[in-house]
Amino acid sequence: MNMRWIAIATLAISPACMLAADGTFEKTLHVSGTPSLNVSTGSGYVHVSPGSDNEIHIIGHVHAGHGWGDGGSPEERVKEVVANPPIEQSGNTITVGKHPGYHNVSIDYEVTTPKGTNLEASSGSGDLKISSLGGSLKANTGSGSIEANGLSGRVALETGSGDIHAEMSSAPDVKAQ
Repeated sequence: MNMRWIAIATLAISPACMLAADGTFEKTLHVSGTPSLNVSTGSGYVHVSPGSDNEIHIIGHVHAGHGWGDGGSPEERVKEVVANPPIEQSGNTITVGKHPGYHNVSIDYEVTTPKGTNLEASSGSGDLKISSLGGSLKANTGSGSIEANGLSGRVALETGSGDIHAEMSSAPDVKAQ
């Protein structure tokens, strides 16, 4: 009889543990001159491509799962991130993804930025895709691939366990590990 109640309780609790929530935010920042952009995510992808000469446009796709001790439901955590995107601007320096304290939350980023932007991009476990930028690029992943094409500035690419594919539009200074 006890085994039956354990089985029923397990079946009742299992779906609640698997609940997840998703949301999206968008933000456009105005810049002048040559911006410096730092985009990081713990577990998500980062895609960066050229856009307007004086704007950086960021779309964040937020995913939250259920876990023990996460501090709120997945829906509450997604609403918090969407209401307060992890984006900071100080002049022409933009930082995206700095969000200590988010547990069991991943954010995928799609970013358009001026072609001459100096970019640092990182992901703990996601792919990086960077195209047609003329500024310097430093990109690293822990366990994701890096695809970079149409680059003409100084380039440093590193991944712990993933592939690196790079195509340059000119002969820049390149380092890949």
